[in-house]
Amino acid sequence: YTGLNADGDLTIPSAEHAGVYTGSAPLPADMGSTLIAGHVTDSRGTFAPMARLALLKAGDPVITVDADGERKEWTVVAATTQPRIGLDSELWQSQGERRLVLITCAGRTITNDGGVHFTENLIVTAVPRASANS
Repeated sequence: YTGLNADGDLTIPSAEHAGVYTGSAPLPADMGSTLIAGHVTDSRGTFAPMARLALLKAGDPVITVDADGERKEWTVVAATTQPRIGLDSELWQSQGERRLVLITCAGRTITNDGGVHFTENLIVTAVPRASANS
């Protein structure tokens, strides 16, 4: 699980993990959006598991497993990029239609301070498999 830091930015776990944002709907919820975020690369620039999000497109399956081992199947409905200027709170609403929102970095990189900083976020949205074709 992950929350916000003192600046109000989403805290991202180490590159080999992704975190469910604690302000979003829990993974086993029946309504609302569950937001999961993770790094696209590690500190050495090696692709992390969330880099695979870039391969997803509408219609692709996604499978999640919650802390109790419950497996849920989702279908991707959108994959978009947007500038890294903050995330819309609509991405983690605890009410409304059930969806999964997966976020990682994308776009060009800026290295003016010796670090690697991506200019965009990749946002993949999926809905529960049963309602994907409704």
